[in-house]
Amino acid sequence: GGDDYPRRLAGGADRPGDIEALCRLAPPNVGVVTGLSTVHAANFKNVDELALEKSKIISLLPADGLAILNSDDAKVLLMSGLTEAKVINFGSRSSQWSFQNLRLQTRLDDSFDPGEIFAVTSANVTHDGSVIGELRLLNCLGYAPVMACLAGIAVATEFGVLPTEAINALNESYRPVPGRLNPLPGIKGSLIIDDTYNAAPAAMQSALELLRMFTPGEERDRRIAVLGQMAELGQYTDQEHRMIGMQVAQCADLFIAVGPDMQVAVESAKEAGLEPNKIEWFATADEAGKYLDRAVQKGDVVLVKGAQSSRMEKVVKQVMAEPLRAEEFLVRQDEKWLRE
Repeated sequence: GGDDYPRRLAGGADRPGDIEALCRLAPPNVGVVTGLSTVHAANFKNVDELALEKSKIISLLPADGLAILNSDDAKVLLMSGLTEAKVINFGSRSSQWSFQNLRLQTRLDDSFDPGEIFAVTSANVTHDGSVIGELRLLNCLGYAPVMACLAGIAVATEFGVLPTEAINALNESYRPVPGRLNPLPGIKGSLIIDDTYNAAPAAMQSALELLRMFTPGEERDRRIAVLGQMAELGQYTDQEHRMIGMQVAQCADLFIAVGPDMQVAVESAKEAGLEPNKIEWFATADEAGKYLDRAVQKGDVVLVKGAQSSRMEKVVKQVMAEPLRAEEFLVRQDEKWLRE
């Protein structure tokens, strides 16, 4: 309680006590933990204290409740020992809900136009080791949407929905939302992967791995990583940005970095073998967008991602093929955000 109670609830797990306060306000019967990373670590002593805070949504479940846990994350899996509720695991190696043969099918030509299907992510869904259906997600990209669907199927099944019905509904209706690995046609026949809603280290790594999965159609086609700095990492700031730079060197042909903290990533990308003439650094998203507007070319696949404070949607707005539809497709397009 107290005068700061509404403010403390507004940001979820921004600081110790937030999750427990939310659970006391609205006690959950079902808790789903999708993963942990150093996001918001600035207000915690270390990542273990952050994990403890996130675990409150599991430890406060009633005995007749349900815990849905990502088994790909070791810290999340340990939460199963904190509750008497029923525990269901999901993940790429889970013995309960899992998936096999993840595939990303992308366009074979090197020009991307509005209204087209740019990619399809497919995976076989298994329950207790048996294949029960195939996810086939239009314009959804890679591991993250498959894991989200797997968690959804696990919850739905516990509430009486047939797994095959859940899979069919997801195949028909599940689409990316603005700023969350959303493929958009870019200028000059490029493809923009808009992941600008926010950026935690684990999500940044997953997005870069997705970029690596795109195979350029022609020798001149490029994979471009346009990355804004990650925020609220506290003591992990330099370490996490250094790791991202190293990964960029393995996944991208051109690295456009934005923000002071990304200078560490620039240096580590060089150390990992990315040539200096394939790296550009800018102080702001506006500057990066202007550069990309000149540099992008037909067939390029461009990943754009960064913390909310980096405002990387400004880059996407500069290079999307349909800027007049920005309010429909991009995050932070209301008047308040546009003034900043």
